[in-house]
Amino acid sequence: MGIYLNTGVKKFNSALQSKIYVDKTGFLEYTNSVIDTEDRYICLSRPRRFGKSITAAMLAAYYGKGFDSSALFDGRRIAQSADYQKYMNQYDVIQVDMNVFRHRLDPQTAQSISASETVILFQKEVVREIREAYPGSLDSAEIDLPNALTRVHEMTGSIFIVIIDEWDTIFREDPDDEEAQEQYLKLLRGLFKDDVIEMLGGGHCRANPDKFQNDMVTFRSRDDVFALLIHLGYLAFDHDRREVYIPNEEIRSEFVNAIEGSEWNTVVSAIAASDKLLRATLKKEEEKVADAIGRVHMENISVIRYNDENSLSCVITLAYYSAMKDYVLIREFPTGEGFADIVFLPRQHTDSPALLVELKYDHTAESAIDQIRTRKEAVKNLVSMNKKFS
Repeated sequence: MGIYLNTGVKKFNSALQSKIYVDKTGFLEYTNSVIDTEDRYICLSRPRRFGKSITAAMLAAYYGKGFDSSALFDGRRIAQSADYQKYMNQYDVIQVDMNVFRHRLDPQTAQSISASETVILFQKEVVREIREAYPGSLDSAEIDLPNALTRVHEMTGSIFIVIIDEWDTIFREDPDDEEAQEQYLKLLRGLFKDDVIEMLGGGHCRANPDKFQNDMVTFRSRDDVFALLIHLGYLAFDHDRREVYIPNEEIRSEFVNAIEGSEWNTVVSAIAASDKLLRATLKKEEEKVADAIGRVHMENISVIRYNDENSLSCVITLAYYSAMKDYVLIREFPTGEGFADIVFLPRQHTDSPALLVELKYDHTAESAIDQIRTRKEAVKNLVSMNKKFS
């Protein structure tokens, strides 16, 4: 067990011994329900002394690998859940307290380190533990945490849960240090950037804009940001499905313009390369296609969702971004014999062929091709209708 990686049960066990402990393990039912979905990012913004740190310790004890937590949770509310055993002790859990890092002393000056040094130190120490836990996976010079997590997942398949206690320390204590704040935000975006990528690729993201404060400066959660963008007309909101999405190609282009020149270089590169990928696809140059899609997958999807179907779908739609001008993209298209994962339907002005995509993890390419053959006729009929009415 490490200081930050898979820290064990000691902290939560101490909380259980307290006379005032109240069983809040029912919260784990919720986290289990969203752990592999678009709602997996969770921000607890309670006031101080409302149990946020105990909740963080509970999450680390329940999900962390390398120990058996059943003695702590048996007999508690979560034990009544059907998924109780399914998720327990199955993940690599990184648990950090940013307040501790922010008040670390410089050994030479005996003064607190700067906000910028805090962000660097946080990554260095966590990456060091990951390197020790997975020998040979990371080079000795690696200090970029998002990149380290991606590399380890690629080599081992390990999935990480990241718990950041006092995550807003730098904003509270260094309100004028904009450079450090941007450095920290860059790190957080590297860990949690999937929603923007999902929407750039034509997907939808779950959102709850109902609690929006109706101003331009109060942002307490991801939903507040989405709500403001809805009010400004940059995002559309599907009330029935409670999802946000980019409504048209003009606004999609504005999102691309907004991230150009930022730290989102891999996303911008994927978009820039999408024309070449589409041409290679239409020319049936399978090695170029496989290489290009693999690069987008590696560089843009977080390790938490690396192989789930939503992520694979997001990779395809981002990689084929430029195809939007000639195609209508439909996900989960009913074919009469199941669903086609992704269908690119040619618009009226183009003679390009329709494209069918079947997403498979831990299956052969041949099994996907067999499914495509069974659904080809249904898509042919839809192509004819699309060209007639588009």
